[in-house]
Amino acid sequence: TAVRFAALTVLCTTACIDLRLPDPPGPPAPGSISGRATMVAPGQTRVIPVPNARVELLGTGLTTTTDSSGFFRISGVVREAKQLLFRADIDLDGHADRQKLLALDATRVGPGKQISVGDVLLSENATVRGQVLLEDVSTARGHAGTLAFVPEGPFTATTSDDGSFTFSELPEGTLSIAFFRQGYRTRSFDAVTLSSGQALTLTTITLRRETSPQEPVTITGRVRLDDGGPAPATTVTLTSMAERREVLTGLDGRFEATGLMPGLFSLV
Repeated sequence: TAVRFAALTVLCTTACIDLRLPDPPGPPAPGSISGRATMVAPGQTRVIPVPNARVELLGTGLTTTTDSSGFFRISGVVREAKQLLFRADIDLDGHADRQKLLALDATRVGPGKQISVGDVLLSENATVRGQVLLEDVSTARGHAGTLAFVPEGPFTATTSDDGSFTFSELPEGTLSIAFFRQGYRTRSFDAVTLSSGQALTLTTITLRRETSPQEPVTITGRVRLDDGGPAPATTVTLTSMAERREVLTGLDGRFEATGLMPGLFSLV
């Protein structure tokens, strides 16, 4: 033991080695995604930039607007995202007439990553029509009031008396269309791929009555600032067709609303 101790002493006095472990790395900094929105000039083949287009990284709450050259950058990305939605009101009539739903590689878009998608070509709107019937309504009328919506984006429609619905401003890309009505089982079409200017008619579907009792639901989330930090004491308003609720975020930006009736909610 004495010999071993002496050898160790010589090693440390001649070339001391720091055996302390380094501090573990901290969380990655917020990421970003950038690119340029473009379109084909009407009646031409020339590609031009699209200014003032709204760009939203779906599922993150992060949005921005393209500048005069069509360029955009979304910073503060703290979670992985799969889709980027472009909406441009070219004729300034209050409706988006050039859009694009761009699928992203979720393994590349997220915290600590600076991603460029290059030039993105915005296309003319697609139109989707369909019909949703209720199983306990045997007549051709009386099917109004079912909500059709696109979970990936801010697109909704309500069925008319014969159960028909129309989406006239959907973007080019792949999306889902779901149907909700209180007291009925939810149905959906998954992976509907739309092209520029396409007019698509979906197969008629029938909603079945929900036989099991519906339990109250809870909605939770977290509100962040654009630098990725928490947003405490922020009012979150949750609104459905049946109710409206307001809750405040905590110090970490988290909120929770309990005892809600099942339904489709908008959050502001």
